[in-house]
Amino acid sequence: MRSYILQRLLILFPLLLAISMVTFLLAHLAPGDPVMARFGLDVKRMETERLEQIREELGLNDPLPIQYLRYLKDLLRGDMGRSLTTHAPVSEEIASRFPATLQLTVASMLFMLIVAIPLGVISAVKRGTLIDNLCMGGALLGVSMPAFWFGIMLMLLFSLKLGWLPSTGRGDGTFWGTVKALIMPGITLGTGLMGLVTRLTRSSMLEVLGQDYMRTAHAKGLAPRLVLIRHGLRNALIPVATVVGAQFASLLGGTVIIETVFAWPGIGRLAVDAISRRNYPVIMGTVLVFSVTFVLINLLVDVLYTLIDPRIRYD
Repeated sequence: MRSYILQRLLILFPLLLAISMVTFLLAHLAPGDPVMARFGLDVKRMETERLEQIREELGLNDPLPIQYLRYLKDLLRGDMGRSLTTHAPVSEEIASRFPATLQLTVASMLFMLIVAIPLGVISAVKRGTLIDNLCMGGALLGVSMPAFWFGIMLMLLFSLKLGWLPSTGRGDGTFWGTVKALIMPGITLGTGLMGLVTRLTRSSMLEVLGQDYMRTAHAKGLAPRLVLIRHGLRNALIPVATVVGAQFASLLGGTVIIETVFAWPGIGRLAVDAISRRNYPVIMGTVLVFSVTFVLINLLVDVLYTLIDPRIRYD
C-alpha cells in the first residue's frame, strides 16, 4: 500500500508540470490584453510610454518561455505570484475563496448521498414496479435539467415567492444563516449528480443481488435487511465510490455556473473573473489547485476501496 501511494504521489509532479505548461500556453494564446482588462477605457488616455512601463513591470514583454520559466521558478519556492488586478498574492486569494467552494461541494455531496443511494437500493429491490419507474424517472429528470435553470427556479420559488431562503451570498455569518444559504445551491449542484449515482447504485445492486453469496446468506436465515446492507450494499458501493470520488473532485472545480447564479464567493467565480480579465497568475493558480485536488481525491478513493472490499489489495 505504501509503495502504491508513493508511486501515485511521484506521478503528481510531472503531471502538474504538463498541466501548468498547457494552461500557461493556452492562457497567453487567448485573445485579450491583461493591461486593457485591468484599466479598461483608461488605457486610451494613457501615454504609450506608461503602457509599456506597466507591461514591463508585469513581465508581459518577455518571451513566453522566459515568462513560464520565471513562473516555474517562483512556484518551486511556493510563490504562485501576485494577481495582476489586485496585486494580492494568488495563494491568499485562493485560500480565502476555497472554504466557500468546499462548503458548497460538501453540501451538494451530502444531499446527493442521502437521496441517491437509498433511491438506488429501493429501485433495485423493487425492480419492475411503479416505485422503480418513479425513481428512475426522477433520476433521468435530475440528469436532464440544466443546473442554471433549476437554480433560477429554486430562487423564484423559495426566495422571491415564499421568502424562506436567501437568494445569493453565504448568509449573515451565523451557522443557521450559512446553512440556509447553502440549501438551494447545494441542491442545485447535487441534483444532476444524484441522478447519475441513483442509476449506478441500482445497476450495481441488481448485479450483486444475483450473486451466489447473496443466496447463501438468505439460505442461512439471516435477516433480509442485514443481508441487503452488509452483503449487498457494501459490494455494490465499489463502482459507486469511484464515481462519487471523481465527481467530488470535479465539483470542487466545476461549481462555476452555480457560484455565478447564486453569487457564491468561491474559487470557481475567482477563476471566471481571472479568465475574463486575463489575470494569468490567478488562472494558473486555480488550475493547479483543481489539479492537485483531483489527483489526491482519486488517490483517497483508491485507498477507500480496501476498506469497502477487503479482497482489494495494492502491492
